[in-house]
Amino acid sequence: MKILKNLTLAALAAIAITLLFHSPNVQASGKPQRVFAFTKWITTFPQMEGVADGGAFKGEVLNLTQIAGGQIWEIDARYEIIAGDQSFTAIIHGKQSWQTGIGVLNGVITEGWLAGAQVHVQFQAIPSEEHGVVFQGTITIMPNQRN
Repeated sequence: MKILKNLTLAALAAIAITLLFHSPNVQASGKPQRVFAFTKWITTFPQMEGVADGGAFKGEVLNLTQIAGGQIWEIDARYEIIAGDQSFTAIIHGKQSWQTGIGVLNGVITEGWLAGAQVHVQFQAIPSEEHGVVFQGTITIMPNQRN
């Protein structure tokens, strides 16, 4: 149990450092890249809402499948960031461990700003008095090779 607690604390520290040192707008090889910090929660399953840098978060769990004896969830979701001229919708797929609360998903922007760019999502489940559990993390938009 102590190892699990230490792993969870290490994961939280890694996310905090990532959020602290990421610039909201990063240039990689002259192509745009952006990191959005977010906090989201389930409203009425499968719907999600929350806040993101510069705006709001909306989403929907499209598929949720237990694997590894229920310790891991395989997730397909639609994320929508509403942030003015940088608004977009992405379809993502990945996994979340219910032991650590850490989720890692990848996908592509299907509509809006930088459509066609790949996205990488990382989050941590955190207990919340208001929502039961919230998920805090980042959505990194990778350089779009077509730009």
